[in-house]
Amino acid sequence: MSRQTLLNVSSGKSNGDLRTWLRLSRAFGVGLDELLAEVRLPPAVRDAPDGRGSEPAL
Repeated sequence: MSRQTLLNVSSGKSNGDLRTWLRLSRAFGVGLDELLAEVRLPPAVRDAPDGRGSEPAL
């Protein structure tokens, strides 16, 4: 997987394909269900005016 692919997926520019998600799953040692689960943001991030708050960059 290229660095550009990872950056595009993490920034939301691309959804990736199944091969990409399987590679990420293996790389992080988690199942696809966990990798693709809904992200629950803490209140400080969720309630920030721009919707981003202090969300860490990937």
